[in-house]
Amino acid sequence: MPGFSESVTLGEFIRRAKELGVQLRHSPSLAEGPKGLLRFYYLTRGDDRPFVVLPDLRDDRRLEPATILNWCETLDLPKEDFGL
Repeated sequence: MPGFSESVTLGEFIRRAKELGVQLRHSPSLAEGPKGLLRFYYLTRGDDRPFVVLPDLRDDRRLEPATILNWCETLDLPKEDFGL
């Protein structure tokens, strides 16, 4: 398993997941957050399928290996494609 400094970034994960058939979607309505209105973005393989709500991070932030593994399992993605 790669060290934290070698793990993929949020942007890299999203791009690779989309190449593997995952869709990037957003909530249909806005929610009230502590800093005003916000929209939730998530990854899914389609309606009635498990999804991953994306954290509010910059695309260049590296993901922890445990997060990558969890997202791969949830979205049925090969962990090897994400350096695990």
